[in-house]
Amino acid sequence: MGETRTGVVAVVPTMGGDIARLTACIGSLKSSLFELDIVCVVNSSTIDPAELSGLGVRVEIAGVNLGWAGGMIFGAEVTDAPLIWFVQDDMTVRPETLGELVSALDADPSLGMVGPLSVGEDGQVPAGSSGGLISDDGKVISWSWYPVEPCSPEDPEAAPPLSYLPNRGTLVRRSAFEKCGGTDPRLYPAQYVDVDLSMRMRANGFTFALVPRALISHSGSGSTPRAFVEFLHSRNLQRFMMSWFPGRPTPDELYFPVYETRPDPVARPPHGLHPRVSDSLALAVLQSASDSLTHLARVFTATHIPIARERDRLVGELEAANQRTAAQAIRVAELEAAHAELRRSTSWRLTGPLRRISRLAARALRRG
Repeated sequence: MGETRTGVVAVVPTMGGDIARLTACIGSLKSSLFELDIVCVVNSSTIDPAELSGLGVRVEIAGVNLGWAGGMIFGAEVTDAPLIWFVQDDMTVRPETLGELVSALDADPSLGMVGPLSVGEDGQVPAGSSGGLISDDGKVISWSWYPVEPCSPEDPEAAPPLSYLPNRGTLVRRSAFEKCGGTDPRLYPAQYVDVDLSMRMRANGFTFALVPRALISHSGSGSTPRAFVEFLHSRNLQRFMMSWFPGRPTPDELYFPVYETRPDPVARPPHGLHPRVSDSLALAVLQSASDSLTHLARVFTATHIPIARERDRLVGELEAANQRTAAQAIRVAELEAAHAELRRSTSWRLTGPLRRISRLAARALRRG
């Protein structure tokens, strides 16, 4: 475990796939007005550590993709500060952000963790970015996300009492994190880790809150392809429901059954590893599993996104065609109404003889 100089350590788990984005994140942390240590946790078995030498911070290579939850656990293991700031590599912070978060924790000993508000370029808090509420009537679990509409950070709906906090930029007391048992690494590699951690906090007697004065910018799953996010959202919701609401019906799996084909949770094998299975073999298997999941992300993205885009294009063309047809029908109706009004007019009756003469002249011309 590396010793930290300050009371706060920022842990930044990353796959290292976008060095420019990671550099911007680390740069914003270095500009903090509140003193902190920074540790970059590399969740990859392929990234060359030399590529990260220019960051100017402590780098810990996990050697395998531990996922977001595993990266948080590993980051806590290799540090010793009493406060851990879990920072996603696709976000940037303001110089005063950490100070606001620390002040909030200092003011309320019951808080196990606090989180910042994410704001866009327009200064507004995006809809659904602040976390959410989970309602349980004994039969059905209902979800709602806040804010419902984009709003100012000063708006009360930007930071209401919540059932869970998002994990981007969450400042956590180490004592609370350890009492909760950390995060659930089975929620791999991401999605629902924040909801699960919030539930663990409450189950162990801690509260949590958003701090409206602490602001960050977040690209929104910038490190994960959208199609893969949809897959993981569906998959890990099943895991979350099984953990916290056993016996309740779970939402339909969108893509294929997950747990029917893998009845034994990988984090708790029923018989343990054979003593002759070497560490190197176990590591090779873990790396293979990680690489296979990354492969799945690439395949899924390559196949799903083009289909979705083509579907959206065709739907858009159909809607445009329907709009043109509707507009043409309205125009025909308007012309017919105008024609009917004209036929009822005095000028139409007075010019009747002229129209008859015109038709007779036209016939004569056609006959030669």
